[in-house]
This record gives sequence, C-alpha cells and structure tokens, in this order.
Amino acid sequence: MAKLNRWRVLYISDKPFLTAVDVKGHPYIPTGPILTSQVVLGDLVQGGIVQTKTGTTYELEEPLPQDEDCEFARALLVERVSRNFNKQGKVLTLSQLEQLFQIIDKILTNQGSR
Repeated sequence: MAKLNRWRVLYISDKPFLTAVDVKGHPYIPTGPILTSQVVLGDLVQGGIVQTKTGTTYELEEPLPQDEDCEFARALLVERVSRNFNKQGKVLTLSQLEQLFQIIDKILTNQGSR
C-alpha cells in the first residue's frame, strides 16, 4: 500500500483529491510529490486509508501543517491539465493557461476548506 506523508486535501469541482510532499510504495511513482486521482473511499484523516478513482490505496501519514502552503502542487496541477489536453490532441493556449492559473490559485487558497 502506498503511503502519503505531508499531505493535504484539495477540492477540485467539489471533489476531493490528495496532494503530498512525499509518496512511498506507489506502484508507478518511486518517491516525491504527488497529486492523486479523485478520492472515492475512506477517511481523510491522519492514519486513514483511502482509495482513489484509479484504484490506488493510500495510508495517510502526517498531514501538511495548515501554516505551510502546498505551492508544490501547482506544477502537478498544470501537468495534469496539460496531459489531459495532449491526450485530446490539443495544446493549452496562453489565454487558457492564464485561466488555469486563476483556477489553481482558487484551489490552493481554498485547500481543505470542506
């Protein structure tokens, strides 16, 4: 089972996702920061076990302290959106990228506020 350390819940379109400074034991990501797919089962608390939409199960170790930002997630969010555009044979325009940054700002400033 993968473990997330220094994690935080991010709500994207009112759906919970997890971002973490460090992941261990993930089947595809050896270590480092991560943005999970949507959390569909489990308790979003320290020591909780959750499952994401892709079927990966995570144990939640220490959460990221509230006084620490999760700015590291910005690049992960941009990468995820860019990858989804590329899968559709599209490229983000400058205007779309600016809109994306505004949306990400909102996601990161409203973190864990559900």
